[in-house]
Amino acid sequence: WILFESHSFIFFHSYMAYTDTRQTERDWSTQSNYQEFRTKNLDFDWTVDFATATISGSVKLDIEGYSETTQLILDTRDLTIEKVEKDGETLKFTVGDTQAALGQALTITLPQPLKKGDTTSINITYKTSPQASALCWMPAEQTDGGKQPYLYSQCQAIHARSVFPCQDTPSVRATYTATVKVPAALTALMSALVDGSEVKDNLNVCKFKQPVGIPSYLVAIAVGELASREISPRVRVWAEPCTVDKVAYEFAETEEYVQAGESLVGEYVWTRYDILCLPASFPYGGMENPCLTFCTPTLLAGDRSLTHVIAHEASHSWTGNLVTNATWEDFWLNEGCTMYLQRSIQSVQAKNWKLYDFDAATSGWFRLKGSVDHMGNDHRFTCLRPNLKGEDPDDAFSTVPYEKGFFLLNTLQTLVGGREKFLPWFKSYIQDHKYKCITSNDFRAHFEKTFPEVAKEFPWKKWFDEPGMPERTQFSTEMADQCTALAEKWTASGGEGCTKGDIDGWLTTQFLSFLDILAEKTPAKHEMLDKLDATFALSATGNTEIKSRWLTLALQSDYTAKVLDVLRAFLVSNGRMKFVRPLYRLYFKVDQKAAVEHFQTNIHRYQAIAIKMLKRDMGLE
Repeated sequence: WILFESHSFIFFHSYMAYTDTRQTERDWSTQSNYQEFRTKNLDFDWTVDFATATISGSVKLDIEGYSETTQLILDTRDLTIEKVEKDGETLKFTVGDTQAALGQALTITLPQPLKKGDTTSINITYKTSPQASALCWMPAEQTDGGKQPYLYSQCQAIHARSVFPCQDTPSVRATYTATVKVPAALTALMSALVDGSEVKDNLNVCKFKQPVGIPSYLVAIAVGELASREISPRVRVWAEPCTVDKVAYEFAETEEYVQAGESLVGEYVWTRYDILCLPASFPYGGMENPCLTFCTPTLLAGDRSLTHVIAHEASHSWTGNLVTNATWEDFWLNEGCTMYLQRSIQSVQAKNWKLYDFDAATSGWFRLKGSVDHMGNDHRFTCLRPNLKGEDPDDAFSTVPYEKGFFLLNTLQTLVGGREKFLPWFKSYIQDHKYKCITSNDFRAHFEKTFPEVAKEFPWKKWFDEPGMPERTQFSTEMADQCTALAEKWTASGGEGCTKGDIDGWLTTQFLSFLDILAEKTPAKHEMLDKLDATFALSATGNTEIKSRWLTLALQSDYTAKVLDVLRAFLVSNGRMKFVRPLYRLYFKVDQKAAVEHFQTNIHRYQAIAIKMLKRDMGLE
């Protein structure tokens, strides 16, 4: 199944040095005039109202002029702007027409020009919409505890503008403070350090501070009935009281991931690394909100076998949060670098670098190929650096920036002589660009300083701007060969003579790779699938990664009738797009009417971004 081919020096004879002429510094996903002024600090004063599903209050923006301007243009989406003030003086403002995914531009007229280097503050009083795309409001019955309502946000990529007026671009980093009022029985958390709380007038008044500048997409809030457990002096887990002990057990190794990251790329600057395990509707595996990673309950396998997601989110503390892509066209700088660091952290933590090779060669390559095959090899979104002018960056979301970005880094690592030379350079790249927002060209320029000869001949344009799959990289196949051999045995024999003992000593990731290989050989014979389910209890497993692969294998093999109840229950038990999008697509192919009816009946279980993408997948827009 796995064909490896070395390409260590394949590029040195066919490409000239690459000079990029694209204007990658322009962020097409914002209407703000962020090149004329920058937000330096945000101060939120919010009241969370579950009855109306709104956040109301104000935000004060401390700003600095970058060039002379008499207008401040901010991003908004469906906000009700009540007033804008400067030093107590009411300012004139207009809210523009809706521009597709970009929302409405808020234009504020200043009484005097803001010149380069000038600083001032603007206070905006406003209220969010019940349909704010970043906010997921859950009634009590949709939570695990069933007693209290729940709110969480998801601002990436360009949804912060539905929570507060801002320069909603990753090019702008700002510190923030916040005062958040919630019902007394509930707890508020943010992507910041807790700065005290008190109960006043039947409200829990929670204060926060984020002293490190972050882009708007990393501002996050969650409110619910929450409990916590300490993992280490700087790591705490949060969840609903009925699940918090499970979460604490599952993520007990988190401190080791943070320490491994520090050993590879330098100091952890965020003071705390807390984790909030969200309700099942959360559409991602995790979200790297500083000081407070959000994660999905689909990671709670009971055996710590799916904590690679926590390693990934912890890696973002350096790649993404500390060094940030300047535009969403350069999203691979966040995610490709994070995949590289995640696999390195996991290998350091386990003291086994074979894990790096195995995960990249199997899961990494399989996921990338799946995305490219789905979109088409020539699709513009299979470019590592797609042109997003006129596009919604959510539409470009796939595994391409993650895995194609990783394979770019791994290729560079091979060309310079291995990780012994590349990892020190990668650390210098992080340290030289920390607290900055950068482009692909900045990455390339830093690489050129250390490895000029390799950089001169490397096909940057091919990697950055051409669609499709990259060339395959050489990896150790020792662990992967075991998966391939067992899959071939099952395929050839239909499972006869195969037992559960065949996977004794395997990692869960190896079993997942085994299932991936079988899925590539579909349609499988139903007799083999009967035997497979009976041997490994796949329909009954609580491991979501295993179950999703089992259902994929079944749907691709016209075995749907036998797993229909399992499929339908799985699709309503979690809203993680990694699982529900491909499974709904397959279900749609098998039975279009049933898939649409099931989705529409359970649409309230999914978050707004997931709903949008699922509708698009099934042609319901």
